[in-house]
Amino acid sequence: MANKLVAVYILVSIVVVAATMWVSPVAAEGDDNESFKSCYKECEDECKEEGTNSEMCEVKCNAKCGVEEVTDKLKTTFS
Repeated sequence: MANKLVAVYILVSIVVVAATMWVSPVAAEGDDNESFKSCYKECEDECKEEGTNSEMCEVKCNAKCGVEEVTDKLKTTFS
């Protein structure tokens, strides 16, 4: 059972690395970073109003807005 778990972990790691390498150049193109910036600013303001420290807000908002940006890029790439 442990061997299967290790194999799944390695496989998922490879897929994540491959996806990151493939998506990163696409995300850097164009002026679509404006949507990320506006999402990040809005998220950061809301997070700080809740009393969360700036480091946690940065991590939370980078993850949230990054996922939204990549999702939008993938939708436009495959449609």
